[in-house]
Amino acid sequence: MLLASSGALPPAWLEDAVPVAALQRAMSRSVAGMASRCPPQGLPELREQLAQILRGQGVAVDAGRVLTTSGGTQAIDLICRSFLQPGDTVLVEDPGYFLMYDRLRRDGLRIVPVARTPEGLDLAQLEAACEAHRPRLLFMQTVLHNPTGWGSTPANLVRVLALAQRHGFLVAEDDVQGHFHPGHPTRLAALSGLDRVIYYSSFCKALSPALRMGYIAADPALLRPLMREKICAVLTGAALNELVLLEVLQAGRWRKHLDRLQRKLQQAHQAARRHLSGAGVRLNHPGEGGLFLWGQVPEGVDVDLLVNDAFHNHILLAREPPFQRAARLTNTCASMWQSAKPRPWRTTCAAALRPAIKPNLCSTAWDTLECRHYPLLTD
Repeated sequence: MLLASSGALPPAWLEDAVPVAALQRAMSRSVAGMASRCPPQGLPELREQLAQILRGQGVAVDAGRVLTTSGGTQAIDLICRSFLQPGDTVLVEDPGYFLMYDRLRRDGLRIVPVARTPEGLDLAQLEAACEAHRPRLLFMQTVLHNPTGWGSTPANLVRVLALAQRHGFLVAEDDVQGHFHPGHPTRLAALSGLDRVIYYSSFCKALSPALRMGYIAADPALLRPLMREKICAVLTGAALNELVLLEVLQAGRWRKHLDRLQRKLQQAHQAARRHLSGAGVRLNHPGEGGLFLWGQVPEGVDVDLLVNDAFHNHILLAREPPFQRAARLTNTCASMWQSAKPRPWRTTCAAALRPAIKPNLCSTAWDTLECRHYPLLTD
């Protein structure tokens, strides 16, 4: 079974990223060995390496503005614990990262969706939401948005920052997918100088899910409550993980590994677009690279039956509703169930997808009527 909605790279693409020799060298860095303890903010040498990565992306930071985390998920958790209270309004992208919605809902937060476009957030919707709901915080993916693969134009980001200043809300910029971008995209953290912006990213997808390493960059006034919450939650990070990541970064393995990943992703992205288009999927805005594609199936296709056909062809697909806070497609789906008749296209599409996905796709999720998300691609 091909787990085409996993959202993860094929294990074969990551198996050489952290060799055993790197683990041995990492342990030799610490006199205390397995008794090593890690400062709550993270190893100073590692934070300096992370600050160098950020400066290479145009974000003016030093090690004092960086906090290590156990992946992007802990970064989200720390942001929620530090700056949100039950009843606060949080703006989220629609569609967006599906686990975000459950995390916010469990804290008793009021979730207001703002439509995502190929240029960034729908600015009219964002301004209306600010005026109507007085949000405390906005979660936003500016680079290689999950699940569409879209970016954000500099003009769109400048307007987002202006609204944040005017209405007094914070912006949490999720850059977990940013490592996969083949170019030099604009980020909110770079434009703002971290004024009202909390930036976070992770190495879990691009380097190793076993390490569970991520990081936050923020202004000192915002970083202090984040570190307090980290201490309260877990006291500190894992010294072993931080030492291993430090070794990988200092030895130059990360940059070489990332270059290889981006070449593979570009090839897989092109192959997936070609095969999906051949199967009848319309890709009006295929994004800028990375793991995701977002398209449209022919009108009148019963997506439930298509997903079942794909399953019988050993492809596991997910439909779009988990990616949407607004859940606006329920009635449309019911109408489609009543009107959909021809199975040949669905069967043909599932069969056509298999040669595209089997060698090339590592993640694919399907929407119900308008959009479909094809997060990409295995070897």
